Amino acid sequence: MPGNSITFPVTILYHFNMGYPLLSADAKLLTSCSYIEARSGRNNLSANERQGFAKPSEAFDEDCYYYKQKAIVDGKSFTALINEKLNLGVAVWVNPDELPMLTNWQKPASGEYIMGIEPSNCLVEGVKYQKKIGELEMIKV
Repeated sequence: MPGNSITFPVTILYHFNMGYPLLSADAKLLTSCSYIEARSGRNNLSANERQGFAKPSEAFDEDCYYYKQKAIVDGKSFTALINEKLNLGVAVWVNPDELPMLTNWQKPASGEYIMGIEPSNCLVEGVKYQKKIGELEMIKV
């Protein structure tokens, strides 16, 4: 039917994974984002502990932290994994108006030593949760 439009939910989450050797006890997570809360894992860590990395360990399953994107340069927000010992890093820059949330996922176990920088327009709980909290983005088609 021409002229009629339908709305659909839209959730976008980009997942950038980084591991060894960039990710190591010498690495640091830097971000312009504002910390909100821990989704899972150790929720009582200081910013320094959340943004630093230990050696691989079986002591922890995973940690997952939520942040609100905060623009600092030309309307962009950033999150970076920097390893000064290697003189190497990766930065992800986004427009907070388009991707207002950031999840930092960390899996510090031996054999799975990895972390994710995940800019998004939603939390990882999914569409039902976004609708429940009144923050589900819709698109017209």
